Amino acid sequence: MQVKYITGVVLLLALGTRAHAQQNDLLFIKDQVTVQTGAVVTVQGGITVSTSGSLLHNGQITLTGNWLNSSNTAVFGNMDAGTVSFIGATSQTIGSTGGQTRFPAIVFNNLSVVQPAISVISNPSAVQVNATFTNGIVSTTPDSKLIFLNGATATGDHSTAYVDGPVQKIGNAAFVFPIGSQTKWARLGISAPSEASTAFTAWYHNQPPANRSILGAGLNNPGAHISNKEWWELSRDAGIDNVNVTLYWESHTESGIVSTLPADLVVAHYNGTQWVSEGNTAATGPNPSGTLSSGVVSSFSPFTFGAPTIVNPLPLKLLDFTGKLVNKYVMLNWTTTNEVNTSHFDVERSSNGSAFDKIGSVTAENDASRNSKYQYRDDKLPAELPVLFYRLKMSDRDGRFSHSPIVSVRIPATAGIQLAQNPVHDNIRLLINGSMPGNLRVRVHTVAGQEVVRREIAIPAGANTITIDRLGHLLKGVYILTVLSGDNSILMNERLIKD
Repeated sequence: MQVKYITGVVLLLALGTRAHAQQNDLLFIKDQVTVQTGAVVTVQGGITVSTSGSLLHNGQITLTGNWLNSSNTAVFGNMDAGTVSFIGATSQTIGSTGGQTRFPAIVFNNLSVVQPAISVISNPSAVQVNATFTNGIVSTTPDSKLIFLNGATATGDHSTAYVDGPVQKIGNAAFVFPIGSQTKWARLGISAPSEASTAFTAWYHNQPPANRSILGAGLNNPGAHISNKEWWELSRDAGIDNVNVTLYWESHTESGIVSTLPADLVVAHYNGTQWVSEGNTAATGPNPSGTLSSGVVSSFSPFTFGAPTIVNPLPLKLLDFTGKLVNKYVMLNWTTTNEVNTSHFDVERSSNGSAFDKIGSVTAENDASRNSKYQYRDDKLPAELPVLFYRLKMSDRDGRFSHSPIVSVRIPATAGIQLAQNPVHDNIRLLINGSMPGNLRVRVHTVAGQEVVRREIAIPAGANTITIDRLGHLLKGVYILTVLSGDNSILMNERLIKD
């Protein structure tokens, strides 16, 4: 890596001026640098601003590495209108050992699938004009948050481009926080405060909220409850302004909203002792996405979706769902709570984890006063499938439903036949322990389920070794070897490595 220093007062002139630093270089700014309108600075590496460095920036700066501010100033001028773009193919960081970095405009365009794409790792960073989310996740913490100053905006956020962590907004304009967590985009909006100095911080949590059973005003009717999926943290950090709060969902199934009537919902707020309703002044959706707005809120803490009556869109809570192979059948077990108006559970099975068929049904107990436990036995297992996938379709009495998470059950190898060696090269040798019934059927599948070898083998009397040859066409990698008897009983099902 080469370090390129910029010392003294440097002026990058107007339209058409370009400066480049090569791959893995570090651009080190020690004094004042001016990037005028139309000038472009491209760094195939990182940028460090020293303790005495600063930028007057109205052009374009693009970097693939990390940004570090060691200056005691805000780095950029208050009136700057330039753009800083993070476009690295691997994760990048924004750090500060000095003052807060106040970007005039920032673009997050990390093309890597590695998340988070951008990490704010030390001290807050601020946006003065606009932050554009193109691709990649920005990770923040309470001590290293992303701040939008008065008048700053956020644009372009979507399912693969948002902030995972706290975001602060300062100012008197309405704002939608570009937040999410754990691969889930989940925004929160506030109406316009009155004062320009008012500050709010929002943070999304993709997990069940605490104290779900402690319900107060507007949520204390029979059957009322709050979401078991998610919650938002919204704090008022400065000022006394009250605002309306808007919660967003991008997938009604992921947020557990299955009603066709978003008016059935309210914004629920934990006031420190219990969950209460903050009302429903506007709603859109509900499928597949929508919004829900509260009345004016005067205290701030956790928020989530609430359902105030027994006729509500929020489903029962599935506490657990497991599957286990027992002898020659699969036993499914699940536990639920808060069953209100629940009708039944359809058990669905798949060979590939995407296309499911109903194989049975279980009637719901529909008892909200306790946890309910259920079992289903699948004793009609299809042959030649090393893995089976199961899910539940959980239906209410009014026809609404939601799906459970998917569980997989792998069929282990059966005693009586085993591999002579693994990995294999041009052939597979099977060792037989004891007598085998009739003919054997040998199948080899890719881990994606594609069959690549099919052989029917007659077992000679007294034979104790079987060879399956002509495997040279198989690519190196991992496969699933399945051996079945003439009556489709699975004798072996295990991983095979082709070298």
